[in-house]
Parts: sequence; C-alpha cells; structure tokens
Amino acid sequence: MPSSPLPIEARHVTMTADEYVAVNYQLWGQQPRTRRVTWLLNVSILLLTISFGLGIWQWVRNPGSDVFWGFLPAWGLALLYAWWRSWQVKRQLRQGYAKNTALQLPINYLFATDGIITQSEAGEFVTRWQKLRYAVHVGDWLLLYPQQMACYYVDLRRLVAPATPNDLEELLDEQEVAVY
Repeated sequence: MPSSPLPIEARHVTMTADEYVAVNYQLWGQQPRTRRVTWLLNVSILLLTISFGLGIWQWVRNPGSDVFWGFLPAWGLALLYAWWRSWQVKRQLRQGYAKNTALQLPINYLFATDGIITQSEAGEFVTRWQKLRYAVHVGDWLLLYPQQMACYYVDLRRLVAPATPNDLEELLDEQEVAVY
C-alpha cells in the first residue's frame, strides 16, 4: 500500500525556453566528458594566468628585462573559448526548444499506482512504471526518462495540493524508479 496520497496530479505544466536551457545546461555540465573538458580548460586558464602574473612580477622587479608576452594570445584564446563553448551550448539548447513544440503546450500529469497518464493537445498517453528507467531532479523540475534520449519534464511547482514533491519522490521510490 503506497504511503503517498494517490493519485498525484501536476496540472498545466509548460516549460519556458529559459527554464529548458537552465535545466539542460545544468545536466550538460554534470556529464563526465563535459566536467573533464571544463577541468582541463580551467587548469589551462589558471596556468596561463600564473604565467602572466610571473611575467608582470619579473618586469616590475627588473623593468629593463625582456618579458615573454607570447602566452597572452593563448590566455585570450582560452578565455574566448570558455565563453564561446558556454554560449554555443545554450544556443543549441534554445534551438532544440524551439523545435520541440510539445514542451510549449500545457501537459497534465496524473501519477497513479499503475503508471503515469499524460494529457495534452497531442492526446493521452499512459506510461507504466516498469517502462521508466530513472528520474533526475533538477531544481523545480523532475525529469522522468522512459528512454535514454527522451523525458517528461514535470514542474514540481504545479503539483496539486495536498501532494508535495516529496510525495512524488516517495511514489517513484515505491515503484523502484531511481531518482538522481
């Protein structure tokens, strides 16, 4: 017998472009490859910054000395690449949002013991709990993954009282859906 109140509803869930970008940018930043590349980029910028500081320090101590300024273009390129990389990912996410019109239409979610019922202009769909691979909690959003590359975006602020986000996570736990 579930301890959470059933059914749990989330009504009129829509996602703005800014919310979509914020949620997916955060997920992108948590990917192992993204974290590795970001770490390498930050270490490179740090080392170039230290080199810049040492060059200035050497010149201040000995104004007549030759200072190697060759690292400055590399430093500037590293900073420019860090900015461009972030901008490019956000731009691609905005383009993806613009193409995904389903995200822009209101969706009603009904979470029951046998599964999830989604209702929108596109129709009514039922997803059995066994079909859900996992869920990811990002800020006010819970992303439910029936497939690796597709998910339902559930705005936890749209849950109908008395249900709470904890109630929904308890239900997922009872249905053996891992929440990350």
